[in-house]
Amino acid sequence: STPISQHLAQTPRHVLGAAEGLCCVGARLYVCDRENNCMVAFDCSSLCELFRFGESALLQPTAVVARGDELFVAASSSADRCKAAVSVFDLEGVLRRTMRHTLLGEARGLAFVRDHLVVAEYDSRAASAHVRASSRLLCFTLSGELRQVLEDTSWRGLFGCAVDARGDLHVVDTPVLKVRILQPVA
Repeated sequence: STPISQHLAQTPRHVLGAAEGLCCVGARLYVCDRENNCMVAFDCSSLCELFRFGESALLQPTAVVARGDELFVAASSSADRCKAAVSVFDLEGVLRRTMRHTLLGEARGLAFVRDHLVVAEYDSRAASAHVRASSRLLCFTLSGELRQVLEDTSWRGLFGCAVDARGDLHVVDTPVLKVRILQPVA
């Protein structure tokens, strides 16, 4: 038998502009709407829209991850996309704080490794300029302090990340069609 066997629901047309990252917390699904510069909360079962939030705080949100009663949302923080922000919201969409950091490109994935937020960064400007695209992983404390930058010349475009039950970090390197597994140091 297959683990996914039945289509249960879908959002109505034109509810989302350009859907990117998503995560489930309890009975809610939170989706990044990049085109409309906001987050959209849905009921997980029916996919009925519950509310929108972040319109004044987010510019092109791309990734979301939950930790406890908080949502961490990656987005650009300026029109030139040289600065990125991770905005932290409560589960009702109220902004609690924002962590800003200058990135080479866009934050394309978020995950938690122990007590650190990992941001998968993709330099889309390099790809559009016909230069070899690059990516790196940035590790932040929960207060937003940069703790570590991981770079590997073989990474071309990290577009997502997740942590498994063992604590290993899985990253998707889209241009080379690979998933890579990284083991955090103790």
